[in-house]
Amino acid sequence: MKDPAEAGENLAATRAMGGFQGEVRSANQATTQLTPSHERHVPLALTRGTGTELIGEVAALLRRRLRLAALLLSIAFAVLLVRHAFHVDPKDSASVWLFWLHVLVAVVLAALAAVLYWRWEVPLWRLRLCELVVFGLPAVFFLVVQYSLAVAWSDKGGFELETVV
Repeated sequence: MKDPAEAGENLAATRAMGGFQGEVRSANQATTQLTPSHERHVPLALTRGTGTELIGEVAALLRRRLRLAALLLSIAFAVLLVRHAFHVDPKDSASVWLFWLHVLVAVVLAALAAVLYWRWEVPLWRLRLCELVVFGLPAVFFLVVQYSLAVAWSDKGGFELETVV
């Protein structure tokens, strides 16, 4: 059990920082009424470097990594787009649709890489949105590719299941 004098000092210190409002009559009294303070908020940094400068460092690091990821992904999608252009069947609408989706992904990734290389200050929430697009758009593209391959394989009779009676 804590020392009553120490508990009283902790409550008084908490009250002095604006954490609670109310009366503390004694440290031993069980019916002390303390309510959270909603009228004023005191900013408190628990350790050095936990303020807004840490958010700036995280944003700068995220921006550098997103810039590199967007650049590498856009280069890879552009190279594979050239290969894809030679294998498009103009008679198959799914193949053409998939080609234009590939073009869209390559262009969006290149545009995001270019935007991330500019010197403008980008808020953290926009960087998170860019992160979602940089990693989400290729994931959606590959899901669509796998779905179209599964449908093509199924149309050729590749998924015949044997029935067990």
